[in-house]
Amino acid sequence: MNNTDYSLDNRQWLVLLASGLSALLALRIVALGLNQTDLFFDEAQYWFWSLEPAFGYYSKPPLIAWIIGLSTSVCGMSEFCVRLPSPFLHTATAIGVFFIGRQLYDIRTGVISALVFATLPGVSLSSGIISTDVPLLLFWAVALYAFIRLTETRSWWPALLLGLAFGAGLNAKYAMAWFVVCTVVYLVMTPERRWLAWDVRLYAALGFGTLMLVPNVLWNLENKFATLSHTADNAKWGGPLVHPQKALEFFGSQFGVFGPILFTALLIICWRAMRQKLPEADRLLIAFSVPVVVFILIQAFLSRAHANWAAVAYV
Repeated sequence: MNNTDYSLDNRQWLVLLASGLSALLALRIVALGLNQTDLFFDEAQYWFWSLEPAFGYYSKPPLIAWIIGLSTSVCGMSEFCVRLPSPFLHTATAIGVFFIGRQLYDIRTGVISALVFATLPGVSLSSGIISTDVPLLLFWAVALYAFIRLTETRSWWPALLLGLAFGAGLNAKYAMAWFVVCTVVYLVMTPERRWLAWDVRLYAALGFGTLMLVPNVLWNLENKFATLSHTADNAKWGGPLVHPQKALEFFGSQFGVFGPILFTALLIICWRAMRQKLPEADRLLIAFSVPVVVFILIQAFLSRAHANWAAVAYV
């Protein structure tokens, strides 16, 4: 009988992670260089904003314009340079996913999760364009890792990291606010972690992150709440509030964003979670995933929702 052990040690798993992400990054940079398409409407709008740095813009917070401005100032003024931050930021997000998986489970889970995230259909498509979801996903991953460490230690450094990531995420896209909703859901689902509801570090982190949005709020005050008005207009709650076909469209689109196998697996996990108690790590990930999908599904039923609106759920 052959008892040879083919399992990888920690160093080999890290080599696999580094080589896999490096190869994907190089491939995506080459693909960007060969891409001859003009900027799409939203990309062109973000680039135009980047020419005049500000604390806010018509439809989005300022971070996307700052990122493009930094890239074009170093790389040059071209479609390639406008989009170049995207594959780098997605690679950084995959590394964040690795740290989450390793912290909650083991190094094997972390590496596989990072490589799977980096090759998701939505991420593969997003790596060839520049959008507000790109930095949002990165800061969501960093914030989630910081939150996990906050539950495991009495140190203040996870609170500082959480605050910075939460604030940066809000300046990337207001959808970062879902993190607060998911935190509440997690504390409700996990009685043994409810002591966090009385932990000053959590409130300090979220408060600090919110303060980082103050310049954008002041900009909105000076500009008749342009960004907030556009965000509210996107929700389109002014007409009839029953659109089952829109809800079905959004639900079906998630099989494309997350992948048919992974989204089906997520649905099976949710079904099991209703029938049996899951390990704490699983419950934490469900709390920071499923509520976003559910709330956006409700939004789609009431009005409409784009396929990417629940993107943070898949970190």
